[in-house]
Amino acid sequence: MDVKSKLDCVRGKEYAKEYQIEDMIYRNAAQKLTNNEVNSYEGPVHYISHHEILKPGSKSTPLRIVFNSSASFMCHVLNNYWMKGPKVLNDLLSVLLKFRENKVALVGDISKMYNSIRLSTRDQHTHRFLWRNFDTSVSPDHYTLTCVPFGDRPSGAIAIVALRKTAELLEEDYPKVADVIKNSSYVDDILTSESSVENAFQLARDIDHVLGNGGFRIKHWIISGNHDKTANGIKLLNTDTEKVLGLVWRQKEDIFTFKVLLNFTEKGKQMDSTANISSSNVADLSNMNMLLTKRMVLKQVADLLVAKNRIAPTRQLTIPRLELCGVVLSARLREKIVNCLGFSFEKIIHLVDSAIVRAQIQKESYGFGTFVANRVAEIQSKTQKSDWYWIPSDHNPADFTTRITPPSLINNDSVWQKGPEFLYQPFEKWHIKENVEVKEIPDVLIQNVQIKMTGESEKSLSVENFIDLNRISTLSKLLRITGLLQLIGKKRTFRGIAHCLTADDLRKAETTWIKHAQEDLPDDALYRFRRLGPFRTSDGIITVGQRMNKWIENNWNPTSFALIPARHPLAEFIVKAVHDRDHAGIDVTLAKIRSKFWIQKVKKSSDV
Repeated sequence: MDVKSKLDCVRGKEYAKEYQIEDMIYRNAAQKLTNNEVNSYEGPVHYISHHEILKPGSKSTPLRIVFNSSASFMCHVLNNYWMKGPKVLNDLLSVLLKFRENKVALVGDISKMYNSIRLSTRDQHTHRFLWRNFDTSVSPDHYTLTCVPFGDRPSGAIAIVALRKTAELLEEDYPKVADVIKNSSYVDDILTSESSVENAFQLARDIDHVLGNGGFRIKHWIISGNHDKTANGIKLLNTDTEKVLGLVWRQKEDIFTFKVLLNFTEKGKQMDSTANISSSNVADLSNMNMLLTKRMVLKQVADLLVAKNRIAPTRQLTIPRLELCGVVLSARLREKIVNCLGFSFEKIIHLVDSAIVRAQIQKESYGFGTFVANRVAEIQSKTQKSDWYWIPSDHNPADFTTRITPPSLINNDSVWQKGPEFLYQPFEKWHIKENVEVKEIPDVLIQNVQIKMTGESEKSLSVENFIDLNRISTLSKLLRITGLLQLIGKKRTFRGIAHCLTADDLRKAETTWIKHAQEDLPDDALYRFRRLGPFRTSDGIITVGQRMNKWIENNWNPTSFALIPARHPLAEFIVKAVHDRDHAGIDVTLAKIRSKFWIQKVKKSSDV
């Protein structure tokens, strides 16, 4: 069905007027080809289809023309020849933090961002399309797109890279503007904040100037607060509310509003009785949640900056392990806040109400089992041991979401928003402790490390517990170090070890780490992954693909696939090694990984 029939039948004739191919020609986003140009061009040619996307609620573009580069033309799909490109989109949380950093917020919307980037002549002819302006009595004319279309697979990466290159053109003269464009933009929105309205207007003018050098134009600016909307040489949007990154922003009051869509059914439903819920059951829910809060204490002022929580996994974990996962979340969030905000912190304090977790952080990571060791190592790499203090649970506001809490207790003046009262007192009077006695620390494997060499070649060192994975960058380096340590334990000497490493030693090292990774698998792994045909080899390694064994032997590889947990560092090492080998696409990378390993959720890890 052609575009005209589709618009007339589905949405009515009024939408056909919005199908503005002529406007694209006027803006030089498309151009008409002459018969001579169509017939004489000798390079590659590809025609793409186009259709409408309706957004009745949009003020500027109720109908958007989309060119479908994923459609087939003469058995060729244009997007199959493109790579998606690198991940260059800024982190959403970092952008929002910068947006709320200072007193005055401002938002700029880049007009026709994709259409501001020109295509080469060769690429224009692979973006041809037909158009006859709804006149079915004439033959369609041939057109080419002259700018990057929205439907191309790498369009997003191209647009962001072009925006950043534009910022770099005048970075020496406008360093602050360049930083805002590169680090405070999200697709076609620029979100930042300033200390005063005057500074906000000046920054907006400078951004307009810098982007103009690259062919980009800001459609309008939105600045929080009450001010003159006609002066200062920039175009301001005069509206009470506007959507910002999907949120409704009331810029005069500088607050966000949320619409909660409740899907009520007309059919009556019998509500389950709550009489059987006991207080002990509700209390048990506190073990299922982990919440971390970050608070900034500046001149005795405490406010909630950002909070993050997670629901515990269905796999049963002990309470100390859940608490440790929450601390990892805290360390990661601290790193993000420090990196994206422009503040200089004299001291950062972490408060945790688990004495066991704090005691684990004070020890070296190699003394624990794999689960705890990996997390303690990450915490210590992002924070200092002296940053962590113990706080009683009664004074810990992070526990609010682990209990049933009415809205009245989390309003603007609540402990949740302002923090406990002791934060407003001198540090010496805070209800925290630096040293807390713990009788027994779980998951400890090594109390006093003593390494003794033996003459029994059958015994090998458990080297995986003595290697800091955070200091190793590649799989090959990991296997070489492991192989060397195992050789030292076998030969009882360091002399000539570096030249004795063989392929068989590397295979043994790989087997060691596969076994180490599979310690993170559940005890019922053979049953849980039964659809993959799992079985345990003579080496004790769990592999999958038993059902395909005969096919594998005849067509692919005589070995089966070793099962690797997604969260173990070995999975990341394997994916990185395969990708760095030839920088192939996702499908090729996945195929090469699965020629030997079966990594859980590998597609997320290989999305490079």
